[in-house]
Amino acid sequence: MTTPTKINRSKPAVTRLKRLLESAPRAWSRAELIEVSSDHTVTSAVRAGVAVHAAPGLFVAAEHLTHPRARLDVASKWAAPASAVGGAAALWVHGLIAAPPNRVTIIAPHAFKRAPLPFTAVRRFTIDIAHRSVGGITTVPPLDAIIQAWVKFDPAQRIGTTLDAMRAGRLDAQLVRQRLDEYPRVRERSALSMLLAEFGGGATSFLEYRARTQVFSGLQFREFVWQAPLNVRGTRYVLDMPHRSARLAIELDGRAFHGDNEARLRDIQRDAELATVGIATLRLTYRDIMGRPEWCRRTALLALQARAGRSTSIEGPEQGDSPRTQGRSA
Repeated sequence: MTTPTKINRSKPAVTRLKRLLESAPRAWSRAELIEVSSDHTVTSAVRAGVAVHAAPGLFVAAEHLTHPRARLDVASKWAAPASAVGGAAALWVHGLIAAPPNRVTIIAPHAFKRAPLPFTAVRRFTIDIAHRSVGGITTVPPLDAIIQAWVKFDPAQRIGTTLDAMRAGRLDAQLVRQRLDEYPRVRERSALSMLLAEFGGGATSFLEYRARTQVFSGLQFREFVWQAPLNVRGTRYVLDMPHRSARLAIELDGRAFHGDNEARLRDIQRDAELATVGIATLRLTYRDIMGRPEWCRRTALLALQARAGRSTSIEGPEQGDSPRTQGRSA
């Protein structure tokens, strides 16, 4: 998108058109603008820099030129009817990621021959991909968007985004697995398949996935279970990583859910309630799991030994860990 040289904008008709264009970050066709003004007014508005030619036959207000919503609307209308917004941009439209990507991915059939717009990237697929409208933007379903965006995120973001969506019920792990098998080429397909399997085994967040696959993955932790429900006097709790016979619960305090005083008070009450039925709680923070995994393993095994009253094998020094460091959630 480029802004034309600006000239006099004082004409009343151009001013009215300017107010209309600025009323929403969206794309307008020339026919839509002519319908509410005139061909001459539209031409004057373009010359004045009020309306910017964003794509063939599509215009946006100058002040909305870089607005994510305006770019998505431009890309969606430009790609219609055979193509749709996909990948990370579609995840943003569906509300599954917080920040819009800088580039809008268009998912198109092989027959789509248009040259990409400066802020778009076109990906062509041979498989049939459904379209749906979300707030006027034509997108692919979340099921396809998560597969298309998989390698575009850094590992932590893609794992966290996928797990968050499945935990919230926005994605079904089994359906994602089935859909993944239909895509002919997906970079790092095995990593996504592993993530889907771990979700089925109880890893419902990035922190739990990290703990399950890289921190507590050895045979020494095989008797721990994941995401186990427990009722205490009418209150249902879900324990992250309990050991039933030792009556020990390891809880993973992620940054998103344990970062404020109210959450801390809830955790204290929860730990007290669990203590009334003989369950001790060991809390490990995001910083602990990410920064000192050896310390986490050693501490968990010592706690298990103390609770179980039996010999527990603890091998090797705490490599790279500082045993006196008090880790807190970042």
